[in-house]
Amino acid sequence: MSKEMLSDYKDKLIEKHGYDTGFAEDLAIMADSLEAHFGEEYRGVIRDTILSTTYAKAGLKKGSQVYETTPEVLEKTFKGKLKLEESKYPGPLGVSQPTISFDGTEFHIDEVQRVVALPHYFDAKNPDSLAGLSRETMRLVSGYVGGYTIEDNTLITKRGLAEERAKLTLTEAGTIDETPISKFGSSLEEGLLRYDELEVIRESYDSSYDSPQEPASRLICGFLTDGLDLAREIREARITKDQAELRQILAERMGVDLDDFAERIDTITEFEERRRAHNLDETDTNKAFREIVDKYYASDIAPILSDAQANLGQDEMSPDHRQGM
Repeated sequence: MSKEMLSDYKDKLIEKHGYDTGFAEDLAIMADSLEAHFGEEYRGVIRDTILSTTYAKAGLKKGSQVYETTPEVLEKTFKGKLKLEESKYPGPLGVSQPTISFDGTEFHIDEVQRVVALPHYFDAKNPDSLAGLSRETMRLVSGYVGGYTIEDNTLITKRGLAEERAKLTLTEAGTIDETPISKFGSSLEEGLLRYDELEVIRESYDSSYDSPQEPASRLICGFLTDGLDLAREIREARITKDQAELRQILAERMGVDLDDFAERIDTITEFEERRRAHNLDETDTNKAFREIVDKYYASDIAPILSDAQANLGQDEMSPDHRQGM
């Protein structure tokens, strides 16, 4: 993004949201960094996402010297209408929420509200703060295109490779209830998001940056993205929601269906969350957990990745591939 274009975009952010000049510039620079990471073809999606998002910093609670938490900022912004799951990571939180109406025959999505809540200690000069800001912005970017649709009174929410379905019903009081039906791919999507977070900060802000949170899903997704050279296909599937090419490659190169692979990542994540929930240290129980995780990884995930890498090597040595070099 040129300096002139960067300035124009910064001015748009100030005009729409009233941000101070410094923070608007931070957002414009972040947009430039995300465009460099994902590719120029996604410039419009990235800029539109950021422009349509409200970034709200936590302040002191009324009549108190205690600061709001980011979930409290979101609850206040959405006026209690938000169903917020507990965040696995501290710092900024990004959430989108559709406004749904019923016309007497069908349900409709009227608008989508997007908010990123920033903790009171947010500092644009701190790589950890920038990591959280970029992560939660990318979370919203991955759900901007085709994020919410309604089919047969079912709300379908798509964020990257993750998908949730909920049944919509109209209550006697005239409100709309959402009853969860299914949930898919959240662990895989979170791993991809965490890997993108790491890469964006290293590419644009601090080449030596590392995150203290390192879930197994992030390591696996890093291998998928770079080790198997699937960055382009993964980004297309996550941002445009067109998964056809990614599904085909996973089936051909890894011999696995995307849905099945996502379920395996869910299992690994479940093990990790159980260990965190019990705050397990170097005890016999913790060692047992590690053995379970290691055995599951060795039997259900590692062979898939190993075969995929071998197939990639064969493809690179094939006559067709060499002719295209």
